[in-house]
Amino acid sequence: MMTERQRKFREQYLAQISPLYNGLVHIGVMYTTGIAAIWWSVSRMHNPAWEWLLILPRCHRRQFRRMGDAQAHHASSARHIRRARHL
Repeated sequence: MMTERQRKFREQYLAQISPLYNGLVHIGVMYTTGIAAIWWSVSRMHNPAWEWLLILPRCHRRQFRRMGDAQAHHASSARHIRRARHL
């Protein structure tokens, strides 16, 4: 059940979004850009060893270890949860 305040916020928020915006296109562009950047980076490597496959998971894991698992998860998802509740 949505409160009146949430309903007003949702209406105002949606009114500010351009009619040309498409969420699925946005996701597609972001994933395509990311995958292309990774592909380009890997294609530039000469004689890569299997250890290079560990770089991205290692960097990501280090960030979470530094912040603490619960705090890192909260930091990465709190904004999305707040926004979804208002919509």
